[in-house]
Amino acid sequence: MVLLAFTPVVLAQKSVEVVTIPQAIVLTTSETATTDVIVKNNQPFADTFTFSVFPSYASGISVTLEKSIMTVEPNSEANVKVYFYTPIDTAEGFFQFFFTAKSLSTGAEDTNSLILQTVRKAPMYISDVKVNKYVFEPGEELKIETRVTNIHPKNSYNYELVVEIRKDGELLQAFVNPVIAQPKETVSVANSYIFGKYAQPGLYSLAIFLRDESGKFVSTKDFVANLMGVYKLPTEYTEKYTEMGFLSLTTTIIIKNDGNVGTPPFYVSEVMPLIAKGSFSSSIPPSNESIRGGSIVYSWYVPYLAPGESIVIKYHVSFVSVWIALIVIGAITYFSYRYTFTATIIKSCKYSGPLKKDNEILVSIDVRNKTTGEMKDVLVTDKVPPVLQVIEKFDTIQPKIKKVKEGTILTWSLGNLNTREERILTYRIKPVLEVAGGLKLPAATLSYSGKKGTQTVLSKSIILSPQ
Repeated sequence: MVLLAFTPVVLAQKSVEVVTIPQAIVLTTSETATTDVIVKNNQPFADTFTFSVFPSYASGISVTLEKSIMTVEPNSEANVKVYFYTPIDTAEGFFQFFFTAKSLSTGAEDTNSLILQTVRKAPMYISDVKVNKYVFEPGEELKIETRVTNIHPKNSYNYELVVEIRKDGELLQAFVNPVIAQPKETVSVANSYIFGKYAQPGLYSLAIFLRDESGKFVSTKDFVANLMGVYKLPTEYTEKYTEMGFLSLTTTIIIKNDGNVGTPPFYVSEVMPLIAKGSFSSSIPPSNESIRGGSIVYSWYVPYLAPGESIVIKYHVSFVSVWIALIVIGAITYFSYRYTFTATIIKSCKYSGPLKKDNEILVSIDVRNKTTGEMKDVLVTDKVPPVLQVIEKFDTIQPKIKKVKEGTILTWSLGNLNTREERILTYRIKPVLEVAGGLKLPAATLSYSGKKGTQTVLSKSIILSPQ
């Protein structure tokens, strides 16, 4: 009988060990998985180890280590966190990764592996989002193009794409778009949003969700757009109109801030003739008025206009005083013209003492051509009342004398008178009896042919009062 002696086998302990717990994990595409890898230092002294993974990237799966070098105390261990990430379109399957720890002092090393299984989250996902730009002004359009991809090789799906636009958490607009994609097909969905003229400036958040047939959100994207703050005032007026009346003028001015932020202070100014100063009134009193040459400037101070707010200024100018001034000026102009550029006949007389019989009176008639042309066929006629007798002794041109029942008519034919030419005619008269009261000498008459045809001008009559 043979006795066999069994001696226990003692395996030599490793100076460094790498332990993966668990040894297999499941990772859903588009998500991140985390696990711990243990590095054991079985040596009687502290040691520093390098820590690495192979491969660090495979089929779209990326691996990130918490640290790649560490110091472990004697107969102790250290944990290293490992992060796995895979994009949503990663194929389903099993992948093996190897972790190695190596001593920097002795060169001792150990390797262990981990199996990663990838499970697809959904067959369809948001593969890309494009916008026309990220910074906008009021009134501009934000264009959003979303691409949805079906990565399943055989099946088609009917999902919903939801686009939400928010400002400070408040939902401004939401788009719900049905998306049908065939196997291995990418579908584009376009949405647009116009920022309002008075929209609040700042950051606007855009969230895009893909919802499967059960209502579960399976893919998301988000970004922000910045709306600039802009105040917009017109160069002069938003609107200005004037209503004319016979005796007044009313002007309305409207200025509106078409921006989305409040305006800084500004002035509105109107320039008017100085003559309007005394007849001006306004719905809003002007802040300032100043005189510049022959004009007066009224200014209104506007401290602030909120987005979309407008200010209305209405002022009134009365024409009553202006019309009066124009009438006076017109009358002065008319009579000045008449006096300056028309023919004149002036009758005057010279006498002294009472109006007694045989007391001579000298009558003078001054004829002047003040027109701008020649006076033709000039004829001067004067009448002497029957209580007066014409003394047929003349210092100037002798007239034709004709006696009628109403007195004596004297007529002078002067021919033509050039511009600015003057003729003076005189004759003498005397009362045929003593006149106790006053005596009126009728007006003399001048007639001629000119540019406007036959014209007649009268002198003033003369009142003779006994002295």
